[in-house]
Amino acid sequence: AFLHTDAQLAASRAAHEVGTTAVVTLVTARHLWVGNCGDSRALLVREGEALALSFDHKATRLDEV
Repeated sequence: AFLHTDAQLAASRAAHEVGTTAVVTLVTARHLWVGNCGDSRALLVREGEALALSFDHKATRLDEV
């Protein structure tokens, strides 16, 4: 879905005028997959404790360069 949206924005040449942010999850009986795009953060709160399920996108992160 992210690649499709990127392609549509690129085709319309509007990509420099808009932005997007999203958190997506896939839940099965045994697994939870989480992804984020843009300025979104996923947290799981269990017994009052927050557990980060995604990592912020930062230009200073080596895997973001």
